[in-house]
Amino acid sequence: MDHKEQTLAFSNALHKLIDRYTAEFDLSMHAIIGILEDKKLSMLLEHGVSFEEVDLEDLDDDLLSDGD
Repeated sequence: MDHKEQTLAFSNALHKLIDRYTAEFDLSMHAIIGILEDKKLSMLLEHGVSFEEVDLEDLDDDLLSDGD
């Protein structure tokens, strides 16, 4: 499988897992999303992923416009 196929397979498996837990347990969508966000944060911290801070005031107006 190439990267795109692997990504799609993972996405589909995760979707099926969420559907299964929603059907089998009394978990609200809020709880599921909170758990996913907690896991996402844990993974970011564990793997040392960081993001560059961006000052929105310094961005060019063209980047912030809606294309009009």
